[in-house]
Amino acid sequence: KILDMAAALFTSKLVRQPIRAFSAGAETSIPTALHDLHVSLKGKMVPFAGYSLPVLYETPEGGVVNEHMHTRSEGCSSIFDVSHMGQIKWYGKDRVKFLESVLVGDIASLGEGEGKLSLITTDKGTIIDDTVLGNAGNH
Repeated sequence: KILDMAAALFTSKLVRQPIRAFSAGAETSIPTALHDLHVSLKGKMVPFAGYSLPVLYETPEGGVVNEHMHTRSEGCSSIFDVSHMGQIKWYGKDRVKFLESVLVGDIASLGEGEGKLSLITTDKGTIIDDTVLGNAGNH
């Protein structure tokens, strides 16, 4: 039910122009596409990178430890709002070769419409960040 609510809220929102901020100050935080869902589930909203995001849910079942344990329990799932994160579309005949040089995993075998969690690394293998890669066919 919650996933259906999230999908409905996400698809009903207008596409916003992307912004990039690395710290949160006194400026107004931008609500994400799932903001109304977070608030309805009693999310404690805080500014993060220019967006308003839940730090935890203020319910008897909520709280950082309970939410951590729920996510890792058999038969359970959780939602992580990534709508504040940036997206890059890669084009060109060598895009797969390039991505395989900076990401961990077999990118070439990723079918159209499939996605994969990966890591962005330096040429020495040091982890820079995590990423989600999707194959949209043309990018």
